[in-house]
Amino acid sequence: ILLACAFWAVVFYAPYAYYVLTFNYDNGRQPGPIVGLSFSMIVVVGNQIMYEVCARISDAVGFRFKDHREACYMILYTIACCFNVALDFVTTYHTAEAVMQGLGFRTYFGQSLKDIESFTTKFETYGMQ
Repeated sequence: ILLACAFWAVVFYAPYAYYVLTFNYDNGRQPGPIVGLSFSMIVVVGNQIMYEVCARISDAVGFRFKDHREACYMILYTIACCFNVALDFVTTYHTAEAVMQGLGFRTYFGQSLKDIESFTTKFETYGMQ
């Protein structure tokens, strides 16, 4: 399952994340609707791959009862979903950071987000919340 997650992350998700994270967000620019559609399709394809991988692994184990097979499938798919959500969290955080820096957001005290180096301090700023 981890191999399938890694494959999905490298082949499908990494090109999208690279584009979104290297996009120039200065002056409020946003990627076009094609990027949103491509991300949706990446999610659809990634979910289909994970459905199939989890089902095949659960079948290959050779459980005697179908409910045990389904429980295994549910656990494997939950692990895969948690991995995908964690990857989405990281990408969304960095994208939001790039957008806010491009728009020149400042903290409550007037300090530019570009000048804050600590993750914790940056995460706790008004703009990131």
